[in-house]
Amino acid sequence: MGIAFQIVDDCLDLRIDADDKPVGTDHLLGLFGLPTLCALSGPASTELTEVLMSPSIDATALTSVRKLVHATGGVEQAMTIAERHYDDAVSVLGPLTKLPAGEALLVTAETMWRRQWT
Repeated sequence: MGIAFQIVDDCLDLRIDADDKPVGTDHLLGLFGLPTLCALSGPASTELTEVLMSPSIDATALTSVRKLVHATGGVEQAMTIAERHYDDAVSVLGPLTKLPAGEALLVTAETMWRRQWT
């Protein structure tokens, strides 16, 4: 479950419409989440690689990074992987959901998953 939430958090960090918080700041530290790694593995990643490996990467370059990761499908690929991790975690809870603690875990997981999108 934790892996799914981390991937979603990395995707949210690259939102195009994010005007309420700094976006993509991990990139300035050389930390690339799964959306960026997915984008870098694609055939059209040359421009993204050049931006990310530039010794002068700064906050203004983050707009290009965000657009390139989206354009190469990195966010969509990462979200597909996050959903798979979430589904796997929920299925493992299966037998436990017959117990109050297991049901509480499932409800918590589902609530947190839905909140990722608001």
